[in-house]
Amino acid sequence: MKVLYSHFGREGKDGWGRSFYMAKAMANLGHEVVFLTNIEKFSFFRIAKKNIHNVKVIAFPDIIPSKLKSSGFGLLSIIGKILYSASHKFDLVIADCGHRSTGLPCKINRFLYKSTYFSEWWDYFGAGGYYDNKPLLFKILYGWIEKKAEINDKLNADGVIVLSELMKNRALQNGVKNVIIVHGGCLINEIKASRFNTKNDNKINFCYIGMAESEIIELDPFLKALSNPDFKNEIRFITFGSYLRPQIIEKYKLNGIVEERGWIDYLKNVDKLDDVDVYVQIRRNNILSIAGWPNKLGDYMSNGKPILLFPYGDLVSFISDNPDGFITVNYEIESISLKIKEIISGKYDLLKMGIINRGIAEKNSWESKALEIIKFRNNLIYEK
Repeated sequence: MKVLYSHFGREGKDGWGRSFYMAKAMANLGHEVVFLTNIEKFSFFRIAKKNIHNVKVIAFPDIIPSKLKSSGFGLLSIIGKILYSASHKFDLVIADCGHRSTGLPCKINRFLYKSTYFSEWWDYFGAGGYYDNKPLLFKILYGWIEKKAEINDKLNADGVIVLSELMKNRALQNGVKNVIIVHGGCLINEIKASRFNTKNDNKINFCYIGMAESEIIELDPFLKALSNPDFKNEIRFITFGSYLRPQIIEKYKLNGIVEERGWIDYLKNVDKLDDVDVYVQIRRNNILSIAGWPNKLGDYMSNGKPILLFPYGDLVSFISDNPDGFITVNYEIESISLKIKEIISGKYDLLKMGIINRGIAEKNSWESKALEIIKFRNNLIYEK
C-alpha cells in the first residue's frame, strides 16, 4: 500500500517523534511511505529529499517565520506539498494536524485518487483547550477559524485518530463517526534496554527527556521536591532538551542537582541514557494533559527503566494494567518527596522494574501502533 504522511511542522521537530516513527513503522510493515515536512530555515527554492529508514522524506522550503511553520502554517511549502500530492497516487493519506494547512494535500489526493483520508487529532485545540491560552492577536486573526476548522476537518475525514478516551468522546459528540484511539508507541529498535549503569557514584539519577521552559509549570512539585535537604546530596536530575535559564535553576535550588545534557539523538547517542536510574513523567491533571498521551513514555519504557509517574487520563488505566514498572505519586511535593526517599532507601528493585517496562515496550512497539491504523483503514474499506 502507498501511504502519504503530511507533517504539520518542521523536519525533526513539532511532533516528529510521533509522526515520523509511525511512518517508519508503516514502512517496516512493508508499505511504501512518503513523508512531507518543512525545512526549518528560511528558504525559497531548495527542496530536500532523503531516505530515512525506508521512508521517503521530502522537506519543503518556506519564507515565513519558523514560529509559524512550527504551528502548521505555510506559504511556499503548502504549494509544494499540494503539487506533490496532486501528482502522486496514494491509497492512504494521513495528516497529523489536519485542520491546519497540513490537511490540504491529503484532501486533494483523496479528491483526485479516491484515497482514504485519516486526520490525527492529538490535542484539544479549540475553546476550552489551547485556544484559551493563545495570545489575543492569534484569537483575533485566526482563532475563529481554529475553532471551526478543528471540528470540520474531522467531520470531513474518512477516519480520525485520537490519543485518548477524552478526545474520542469529544469526536463522537461532534458527530464524527469513525474514531480510533492509538496511543504512542515504543522505539524498541532504536532505544536499547540499559542493564549496566555507567555512573561512578552512588547517587540516584532521575531523568526527564524533552525539557523546555513550558515544562517547568508541569514539573513544579517534582522540582521543588528535589531541593529537600534530607536527600538533595543523594540525587541527580538529568535533563535532555533545552537548557534552563539561570533564574529557573536558582528558583528551584537546582544548583548541584541538575545536569543538563542538551538534545539527544536516539540514533546516535542512546548510550547517554545508560546511567539513568528512574525516569520522570509528571504533569498537571487538566484537560490539556488528559486529551493527549505522553510520547516520551514509550522512550522511557524502551530503555528498560522504572518511571516515577503521576497518573492522569488514559494513563490511569494503562498503569492499572501494567503496575509493576511504575512508582506512582500524587501531584504534590510531599508525595513525591516520600517516593524519592523510598527509592534512595532501596525499597524498589529498580533493575527488575526496568526489565518489566522493557517487556511492556516490546508489546507496544510503533509497528503495533501502525498496524492498528492499517487495520482501521482496511475495516473501513471492507465496510464500504
